Amino acid sequence: MLPLLEEPWFFVPVDAISGLRSTVHRLQLDDAGVRAMLARTRRGYHRTVAALASAGNDVIMDYPLSEPWRWADWSCWTGTT
Repeated sequence: MLPLLEEPWFFVPVDAISGLRSTVHRLQLDDAGVRAMLARTRRGYHRTVAALASAGNDVIMDYPLSEPWRWADWSCWTGTT
């Protein structure tokens, strides 16, 4: 799809951000720890996309709305609280 667009765009899939996280670590996470780590990763994804867009970049993202809190985190996009 990106080659069809006239202007340059960033495609930022959530898996690209998740893939930046190390896979070798010493800490064993329980279920709550994994959920907390994934929530931090997803909030980081939101802010990565928001930062690119706020700098004037056009961004295409895949945005799974699998958890209700993601809408509540929308303030990082709009600058509102």
